[in-house]
Amino acid sequence: MLKHCIGLFLFLLWTCPLPAQTLISGGTILASAQQDLSVDLQGKQLDFIQKNKRNLPFVDQVGVRTETDRFELRRQEYLARVNVNGIWEMRRQRQLMLAGQLEEESRLRIFLHEALLERYQTLTASYLALRRLALQQQLLLVYDDQVNVLQRMAVADAGADVTDLIKTEYDRDDLVLKIAETEGQLQQYRQMIGLYLPGTGENWQLDTSGFIHPADIVRVVAAFPESGFRHPEIDEKLADIGRIDAEYALEKARARQMLDFFQVRHHNRPEEGFNRAFSVSLGLNLPYKGSSRVKMSELKIEKNAAGNELQMIATELNRQLAGFRLQIGVLGAQYRVALQQWQNSQARFTLDQAGLLRDAGPLPLLEVREGQLKRQFNLLDIETEMMENYLEILDLGGFLSQPPLVNYLASGLPQF
Repeated sequence: MLKHCIGLFLFLLWTCPLPAQTLISGGTILASAQQDLSVDLQGKQLDFIQKNKRNLPFVDQVGVRTETDRFELRRQEYLARVNVNGIWEMRRQRQLMLAGQLEEESRLRIFLHEALLERYQTLTASYLALRRLALQQQLLLVYDDQVNVLQRMAVADAGADVTDLIKTEYDRDDLVLKIAETEGQLQQYRQMIGLYLPGTGENWQLDTSGFIHPADIVRVVAAFPESGFRHPEIDEKLADIGRIDAEYALEKARARQMLDFFQVRHHNRPEEGFNRAFSVSLGLNLPYKGSSRVKMSELKIEKNAAGNELQMIATELNRQLAGFRLQIGVLGAQYRVALQQWQNSQARFTLDQAGLLRDAGPLPLLEVREGQLKRQFNLLDIETEMMENYLEILDLGGFLSQPPLVNYLASGLPQF
């Protein structure tokens, strides 16, 4: 009995926060994704682009040339030329810069989405591991009691089955290994959370209160729109197509540019007078595409490939999402059946405690308790599979990173 009390005390130390421990909520862990290294660097890249973007100037080049005539200094000729950019070219270049910025912003959302997904997975796995460890600790106490009862019955020659004793000891030892594995996983999750929240130290505990229930998962998934979702990859591909369109429009504007340059020339021949020594020239381009056709054809091919890829991505996402939605419904129904079975078993155990099982000795009571815990393991297994499908839906649908950011692991879905 003393050993069981000690074991229960150690379990409570693991699962229940002490007054001096700091509680860390799931929202705090998820919010740390906005300070992830990849998100931070991409944010700095966007700031750098904002500070250094420049519009295409009207004046492209300014050149000054000189030319000798008969190697006489007094007959030296001077020429000044100003090459210019077209008005439409300047506008299209500005549109291309904006398209490039949108493309960088779409990459920022991808980095944020990936950082959030990693934290969602760590938080979910940690929560489920704590639940599993609690059940494993309780089942270990039952196995210890069963082994003690069977050993005493064997010593007292009270009809104990040696085979049952051997099997129970094996089950207990196997459970001890599983407990060690779960504790190792929890330690790994703690280290990962510590990396997400540097400076928290070691004296903290995960706040698992208000975690979403399986029934809530079914309702949340049912409320999600079946279309119109925006996964970050779709946004990135749309931004890529927008950038290609902007490049095509710029190339088209360059091919249509008519004004090429202004030029001023001075012959430096005083005997001819200023009007004859000074001349102004204007350069015009004929609207002929020339080599621009090659570049524009390449852009058309690139846009067509990007459009096909976008369609393939959207189709595959829809297909996978439909499968995960269907699986959530199946698992939800399965969970309700398993929950009803456990509740019925719990009610029978309460009634039997006051009746036949108490008179039959401790072994039947321990076996009933073992059966109840195994039913809870079944519930936890179903809930684990539901959470895996739930995270897949949140990921593939792009809901994780859609503004405003919502904690989909908390009841009520609060923002963070």
